Amino acid sequence: MNPERCWLFILLLLTLPLVTPYLRGDGIGYYAYIASLVIDHDLYFEDEYRHADPLHYRNYFDAQGRLKPHLYTPTGFVENQFSVGPSLLWAPFFLTAHAFTSLYNAFPFPHTPIPQDGFSLPYRYLCALGTALYGFLGLLFAFSVARQLFDEWVAFWATLGLWFASGLPVYMYFLPFMSHAHSAFACSLLIWFWWRTYHQRVTADDLTTSCLRSWLFLGLLGGLAFITYYPNLLVSLFAVADLAEVAHRARLRPWRSALASVAIPTAIWVFGLFLGWLPLGLVKWVIYGSPFQLGYRKSWWFFDPRLWQVLFSSEHGLFSWTPILLLACLGFIPLIRRHPALGWRSLSTFLVFWYVIASYNDWHGQSSYSNRFFLSLTPLFVYGLAALLAMVRERLNATAFRFVPVLIALLALWNIGFIFQWGTGLINKRGPISWAKMIRQQLTVVPKEMPRTAFLLVTDRQRLLKEIERRDMEEARHYRIRR
Repeated sequence: MNPERCWLFILLLLTLPLVTPYLRGDGIGYYAYIASLVIDHDLYFEDEYRHADPLHYRNYFDAQGRLKPHLYTPTGFVENQFSVGPSLLWAPFFLTAHAFTSLYNAFPFPHTPIPQDGFSLPYRYLCALGTALYGFLGLLFAFSVARQLFDEWVAFWATLGLWFASGLPVYMYFLPFMSHAHSAFACSLLIWFWWRTYHQRVTADDLTTSCLRSWLFLGLLGGLAFITYYPNLLVSLFAVADLAEVAHRARLRPWRSALASVAIPTAIWVFGLFLGWLPLGLVKWVIYGSPFQLGYRKSWWFFDPRLWQVLFSSEHGLFSWTPILLLACLGFIPLIRRHPALGWRSLSTFLVFWYVIASYNDWHGQSSYSNRFFLSLTPLFVYGLAALLAMVRERLNATAFRFVPVLIALLALWNIGFIFQWGTGLINKRGPISWAKMIRQQLTVVPKEMPRTAFLLVTDRQRLLKEIERRDMEEARHYRIRR
């Protein structure tokens, strides 16, 4: 194993103690699928929703503890608008916890049984650990591609930058029941496979078995990305661009041969996409009576997108909160020069993704660290940042370039302090923040408060989470969603 990859694994081991099995917010919707299927053997989520955090509990139940009537679907089931992919990815960890609790409870000596309800600590902790591992695998796949484009050193620092100077740590370690670390994994796996098979699929003169198999798997992985988080479907623009390139290359052939060289890969890719989508379609068919009903009722404003706000607003702006992503996006230009196919696809996917999220009613993500939706594009940001670092190194002497890791380390430290403020309620989780207050606290409050909070995280995590939850409830009472 090369030294850089070895260091990545060491950093994973050092950060795993941060994993916090905190089931908060939308996480209950993602987690309900696996808990209900394994424990209750059904898709009726009332029992699962009773484990929601106090703020979300009120969204599901009235003052008497009865499920609100509007949550029932025409089929008699209970609404769940969230995607099923995270539950599928949690399945190995959840089933391991289920087996462990069964074995533990069967021991003959006197002991307190562990509840086999899907929500006791072994279930939540192993699934949270799984989320961290998926997030790490997403980074590892991105690193694997970046080191082939550039060198190990550049790829290593680009990967570290996205690991610790973006919003990814929040959703890998502290809010592991959201879908965003899984999205980073699914999209990174898709693009890693695309990279490995690109020349085989696009430049092949004949439709060989391996070529057709790669189109099928590209569709399957696109389907997995989609059912993990719906906007991830846009990452399949990589495959659409491939099909356009195949069509362009085939234009000089006889029309029958040209048509076959495009139609057959398209049909196989769409079939793979269908197979990847099928688990979501079947589940939604049971719940809503239609495989195409997702359950969302949010508004879209395609003719009035919040393009500037998504990137620079104090309300979770992507670049203003996590400036390393601005550097990564600037890196798409040198990436285009280094590898045009990957560069243009990365830039185009980012632009379309940006427009779609800016058109969403909740473009800010409500309670979000930075703009959490863009974590799906983590591998693209790794490639962009690596391209920028490689370009800078070509133009600087070796001594000057040594300051680049220092810059990334400073961005990571700033980000960690910002995460601490956001997570503990020193700044509000919802709505715009005061930059003056945030910067002042970053320099004065965070250095004093972080050690105490770290001590509580180790010695009394439940107490810390209860205090954070109390502050969150208080803030939510005064928050009004605004576009």
